[in-house]
Amino acid sequence: MKPSIYNHIVQLNGLEILYNTISNKYVILSDKISECLSSGTSDFELKTTLENQNFIVDDDINEQQLIESLFLQRRYSSKIYQLILNTSLDCNLSCWYCYETHLPKSFMSIDLANKIVKHIEIKFKTTHFELLDLSFFGGEPMMNYKVISFILNSIKNLSKNYKFKVHLTFVTNGTLISQRYIDLIQEFPTRFQVTIDGNKEHHNSTRKYKNSLYGADSYSKIIEGLRMLNRYDNFYFTIRVNYDNEVLENIKRLVSDIDFLNRCRSVISLHKIWQYKANEKDSSLLINIINYFNKHNFVVNTFSLHTHFDSCYADNYNQAVINYDGSVYKCTAKNFAKELPAGYLNSMGFIEWNTKEINKRLALDIPEICKQCTLLPSCPGICSQKKYEKEDINEIYCPFNKNISKDDIILLNIKQQLIARKNENL
Repeated sequence: MKPSIYNHIVQLNGLEILYNTISNKYVILSDKISECLSSGTSDFELKTTLENQNFIVDDDINEQQLIESLFLQRRYSSKIYQLILNTSLDCNLSCWYCYETHLPKSFMSIDLANKIVKHIEIKFKTTHFELLDLSFFGGEPMMNYKVISFILNSIKNLSKNYKFKVHLTFVTNGTLISQRYIDLIQEFPTRFQVTIDGNKEHHNSTRKYKNSLYGADSYSKIIEGLRMLNRYDNFYFTIRVNYDNEVLENIKRLVSDIDFLNRCRSVISLHKIWQYKANEKDSSLLINIINYFNKHNFVVNTFSLHTHFDSCYADNYNQAVINYDGSVYKCTAKNFAKELPAGYLNSMGFIEWNTKEINKRLALDIPEICKQCTLLPSCPGICSQKKYEKEDINEIYCPFNKNISKDDIILLNIKQQLIARKNENL
């Protein structure tokens, strides 16, 4: 046996903590464990524990090759079909930083929705996926209740007939949450990613209604909707905050306004506004805000490490984004009104891919600089869309903030694990 190359030793409150990025496990580094790592041990129970958590591995294992193989295995897995539907590219809010071109009255039709249902049935018959991971995106997807209700009522029947599971996600601004949506989706485990940009005053100055008839307070409408959803045990929440320095400095009121959210079903996700250039001072403020959310028992996934061996959904073969007009893409981080699609959904329910472009994306390798990084097994990965567009993929920057060390990232993740465990025991 030998120590894993993905072990890290970090300092926490005067203790040495041993952390492994394959298993995402950690232990206090005692003298006994330290001796086992350096020269082995006759303590069978300790050896088994460390082996099961990947702190030690067999001598013949090439861990880097193993990790690359696991990433490749996930890329071509057929167990999950991840389908993202842009039910509309229209939106009822106007946010200055949005990268999309909103198209008025750009609503997916029932005819296209019917083709999508056909597509899901064909996909199941050909791949026998176990889970349909279905997301609604936009624009603002909830503006198209007619199509969403048609698709979900059809999927209820398909999932019962073919015995596959369904998980839903709504990436929504949260202003259109209503009882009719709750009645439609309450039988499905559903995650809502809802954006709230700081406190009430800042949010309302940034995320404004396009139509003044709806008033000037989208913030209160979102909070009201979240209160409704929070009553249901199979609804989960990602509260996304798009931040600049001003948002971070005035965010504490938001924490008190969402204090009602069930901590076991909620996570906070802080994202720098892409037009904003952060500096070292801002990074320090960001860490302080993460700690403030943690103090109130909210888990924050901003520097999240995970063990899914799945860097980006768009890298996976068994995944598609279907636009409101039937055009098909791999990635949602794009301007759908201006960029060429990767395929089209035909009348039979098949996606006609641009196979040359799809093969190019699926052939993307992990950059050499990433292969050498000891965070690789649990890293969210660099943006595959940027990898796809760049001739030299080594020009792509690490997803983690350069002003925050690996040790601090690991300590932040250990802290989130501790908070999640505490919330489960409450």
